[in-house]
This record gives sequence, structure tokens and C-alpha cells, in this order.
Amino acid sequence: MEPVITSEVVVAYSQCPRKAHLLMFSPDKGAPHEYVKILEQERREDQAQYVDRLKQKHADVQPYDAQNLPRGVRFS
Repeated sequence: MEPVITSEVVVAYSQCPRKAHLLMFSPDKGAPHEYVKILEQERREDQAQYVDRLKQKHADVQPYDAQNLPRGVRFS
């Protein structure tokens, strides 16, 4: 499987070409840092709160879901 150039790799390359190389070709990706996990959890919580506030103002708004596309549902 060929390595994929992601936005993370591009940003890493701007910081350090070696870092980008290791991100693309290292077999050991490791676990995310605890701080990154906390940020991701906060992002999910904030998103859920945002959707709840939208639903209070607009009852027909639903989170994006590919199954809702054909039905013409408004998305948040």
C-alpha cells in the first residue's frame, strides 16, 4: 500500500522534512498524545452542544448524514 500525503504530513514537512518522512514511512504510528485526545473529546462535546442549540432554534435541522441527502434534510 502506497503512503498517502495527508494534510498532517504537509504541515509536518513545513516544520521539518524528516518529521514528514517519519509520519509517512514509519511502521509504528504510536498512540496520540493525551493532550490531542482531550482536544478531540472537547471538539465532540462542543459539536454536540452546537447541534443541540441549533435543534432548539430549528427543529428540522439534523447532523450531516449521507442517508439524509436524498430526503433534502437541512444540515447543521
